Amino acid sequence: MRADGMLIFDDQVMEMVEGSISLSGVKNRYFRKKNHSWVKAVRHEEVRIALMELDDEQLTIIELLVFEVRSPLDVRKKLEMSPKDMRIAIRNIRRKLLSVM
Repeated sequence: MRADGMLIFDDQVMEMVEGSISLSGVKNRYFRKKNHSWVKAVRHEEVRIALMELDDEQLTIIELLVFEVRSPLDVRKKLEMSPKDMRIAIRNIRRKLLSVM
């Protein structure tokens, strides 16, 4: 566990997510629209479906970590989450995305 309360593997899942979505120009759509519509632009069908099953908070976590390049601590503070809640959210995102990869 890191000093900010996050587990080490949390960064690894964000690298995986970034690799899956930035290849298709999804990042540009996010910055143009600033809403979750970028999910529909993900070319990998299974990943797109998995992302669509995430809730608003989980998608916001991905957006802040991947598109806005915020640290997990910054994201946790912005969303006013406890370290435990952040870990649970990241774990659930990770499970959902790993299930389709």
